[in-house]
Amino acid sequence: MVKCFKRISAGLLTAFTLISFFSFNVSASTVNSSSENPSEASPEVITAFDEETPENPSTPETPDTPKPSSGTYKAPSGATVTYRTRARKKKWEKKYKKQAALSGSIGKKKTLDSIQIKIKTSVPGKLLYRTQSYKRKWGAYKSNGKTSGKKGGKLAQIQIKLTGELAEKYDIYYRVHVRTSNGWMNWAKNGESAGAIHYARFIEAIQIVLTEKGAGEPGNVGGYKSQRSGPLLNANHIKEAMIKKAQNVSSKTKWLILCDTNNFFAAVFNGSKNNWKLVRFIYVGVGKKKTPTKKGTFRVRKKRKKMFGYGTLCKYCTSFKGAYYFHSLPYYWNGKRIYSPVLGKRVSHGCVRMALDDAKYIYKKVPKKSKVWVY
Repeated sequence: MVKCFKRISAGLLTAFTLISFFSFNVSASTVNSSSENPSEASPEVITAFDEETPENPSTPETPDTPKPSSGTYKAPSGATVTYRTRARKKKWEKKYKKQAALSGSIGKKKTLDSIQIKIKTSVPGKLLYRTQSYKRKWGAYKSNGKTSGKKGGKLAQIQIKLTGELAEKYDIYYRVHVRTSNGWMNWAKNGESAGAIHYARFIEAIQIVLTEKGAGEPGNVGGYKSQRSGPLLNANHIKEAMIKKAQNVSSKTKWLILCDTNNFFAAVFNGSKNNWKLVRFIYVGVGKKKTPTKKGTFRVRKKRKKMFGYGTLCKYCTSFKGAYYFHSLPYYWNGKRIYSPVLGKRVSHGCVRMALDDAKYIYKKVPKKSKVWVY
């Protein structure tokens, strides 16, 4: 059994008996109050993440190479779109890519930081584009090949639109490949946002195409097709699935906690079997592959307001299985500054990490003997 904490030698520290917890990384939010909750995030805010670890452990770490499509995309006459991108710590692509071509790379862990787009046409109007980088607001709209993005940044979202007669004659579609094995995101068009804002999965490749007005989504183009069998789950999809799953569960109290370790969410319910009401939806971090969070059905056990381990302090700790706890993000020992604010990853020694307010809510509201289902 993986232990979240253990006693540290008294010869190292005589002032305290330390309980060894886990390595930490957290930043979370709640459905009720925090604007950082991925399910409620403003389009101009991204939840903190470390991009070097695959964010969806339920899928392979590296995306498969896209396979050739049987369909052939035919560009409309009268206008041609070209574009190029720059990956972080790399140079700009030497040549502009023609519409439908892939700009960027797939599966090479090269997040894009900027893009330039041009349109060649005699039809009056403009092609405008803007991007949002990690931890930054949307930039201003650019045109005529000007740079959108920040050198060294991480592209999270992009919007592209047409104006004037161009918008009356054509639709512009675009899709991005993000740092996940789920493959391409769905096509966006005419100013919609393309990206994976809910999980801070950053953009590594993009395709852009023009179609005749009303012709519909282009499908698989440029020799590439999505490797996904369905849409990338967002926080709302996961929330709905957890609400449905909870209804068939009973608890000895009026409280119930579910924890989805594959999608990094916990849900707190109040009520009874077949009548559970979601009262808290929480973004979490769980155990590493070598020290996984214990799965199964348990009950709330002991509670500790503070616990120390590995040079850090955790607050509002609620045990659900021996040394496995729900607890706050890790703080430095003085408890005033966050040690590492990362969520949505397998990062702990088995415990479930969350934001301070979320950990406090469980600690204060959910009584002992309440059912906990970790899956």
